[in-house]
Amino acid sequence: RAHEIEADNIGMRILYQSSFDPHAVPAFFERMQRLRYTAANEIPKFLQNHPVTSDRIAESKNRANKYGKRKITSPNIFYLVKNRIEVITSKNLSNTVKSFKIKLNNQQLKNKIGLQYGYALALYKNHQFAEAEKILGNLEKEHPNEILFQILAAKLTVKNKQIDKAISILKTALTNYENYYPLIIEYGKILITAKHTQSAYDFIRAKTRQYPDDVALQLLLAAALAQNGPKAYDYQAKAKASKI
Repeated sequence: RAHEIEADNIGMRILYQSSFDPHAVPAFFERMQRLRYTAANEIPKFLQNHPVTSDRIAESKNRANKYGKRKITSPNIFYLVKNRIEVITSKNLSNTVKSFKIKLNNQQLKNKIGLQYGYALALYKNHQFAEAEKILGNLEKEHPNEILFQILAAKLTVKNKQIDKAISILKTALTNYENYYPLIIEYGKILITAKHTQSAYDFIRAKTRQYPDDVALQLLLAAALAQNGPKAYDYQAKAKASKI
């Protein structure tokens, strides 16, 4: 338990240094405690081994009070990722598109940017490319450096058969976000789609050294090798992916 308290304290310090509100930690613990009482059988075992006790909540509150209040100045990423997850896990994209449209008609929006991005992504996934491009264009004007917008812009550019432009968009983005995993995957995919075989192989091979146990990268490496390389290497990469 002493190690657990130490981990809580270190985690809270990292959150504070990253401009998040440390008081969110005890609030989260209280939520977990309520969940424990109402849905005990559904809680994963690793959380049952580290229960949220009243002492742990009190300790986190005392620690948070030492840091003071902190206002989050850029909450967009939370809403962007939240809506992204909603889209990519959707089992009915038509309904998801309609749902975002209804939400955006609400005049009292708190997360308009996130909803607009979710709507554009849902339209893209639903093959409504022109509508998606229009919404994304407005978002990019207001937030030209948002990486998720740049990734979606590249995807739409591919659909417009401007694949070299898509590669340029992602290559530029990589200069600022070289370790951003979704960007790495998307860039590798686009290089393969463009049949830039050697560039795809060199890029993905380097990233597999950085992420040696990543299944998606191993499969991309196999795809790059399948375009122009010995079949044995292609099969070797697929075999490695299957063992991870």
